[in-house]
Amino acid sequence: TTGYEEAAAQGLVAGINAGQSVLKKPEVIFDRSEAYIGVLIDEAISIHRNFLGRSKEYTKTVINRLLGGLGVTADEYLDASRAMSSFNQKMKVKMSEIDAIITPTVPSLTPNIKDSYNPNTLEANSMGKFTGVFNLTGQPSISIPCGLTNQNLPVGLMISGKMKEDLKILKIAMDFQNNSDFHELRPNLS
Repeated sequence: TTGYEEAAAQGLVAGINAGQSVLKKPEVIFDRSEAYIGVLIDEAISIHRNFLGRSKEYTKTVINRLLGGLGVTADEYLDASRAMSSFNQKMKVKMSEIDAIITPTVPSLTPNIKDSYNPNTLEANSMGKFTGVFNLTGQPSISIPCGLTNQNLPVGLMISGKMKEDLKILKIAMDFQNNSDFHELRPNLS
């Protein structure tokens, strides 16, 4: 894989361990063989394979991610799929102790669009760090506005929850929005 999925998982595990620390519980440690989640990129390429001929319509970052899925053998895919199932089961156990995980939507400031085209920038390579793991697990997540940076760019807060508890996550998001005015702030785009 390209490493994005692993980065997403690391961000999630860091969030889980922050919660574990608050609850005075032991740190969660996944062995790489148990937590390999390379199945995402392989599935992405299967969806986008027919569009690679129109690669100029994709950013270089997306193309690099998709190309990482080419050449994956059936054995590698099945190994990744089994690891994903194991990871999802462990996530289910961890989530049984909490209602929601709250993280930034992205781990860096909002980049200018022109700065996102180069696949070798921090901004381009980190956008899916926190969201990717929930794409893997299929857990309900929502990103809501939570302010503006000093440069007047939007900041998002991601709320993620247990499987099949979409309404609880929406309620948390609505409660946050009803008790703040962040959703009314508008960046100055001039």
